[in-house]
Amino acid sequence: MRFSAVLGFILLGSSTLIFGSDTGLRDCQISVAMADGDSLPPGLQLSVFDGERRIAELKVPKTGAMTLSQLQAGKYRILALYGNAANTVRFSINHSPASECKLPLDTGSMHKWNKAEIGTITFPESETHK
Repeated sequence: MRFSAVLGFILLGSSTLIFGSDTGLRDCQISVAMADGDSLPPGLQLSVFDGERRIAELKVPKTGAMTLSQLQAGKYRILALYGNAANTVRFSINHSPASECKLPLDTGSMHKWNKAEIGTITFPESETHK
């Protein structure tokens, strides 16, 4: 399988804003991995948006594991900026599979990029995810 250069993922939520309260906000541990077992590309970033407002931006470490702090439970859309092969990317929450997304277009080159919505991920309402 050809390598995909993934520059970043964007999680877009549509939760309502909560003023003066952090009810329902959770710290969630997530991980990102290439489905074929290849290592993640260097410099990968994750951005989290609530509507149009960016609420977090993280550099994804080589391990793919990170914590999203103060995240509202709910369903988020996943957008990817990537180049080259149309591989599959897996996301997990608390070491449990949460989403498997196929990059929709083989761009044919690591110098030709595509930005596309590739799936969704749901952060459940529960205790802090660890």
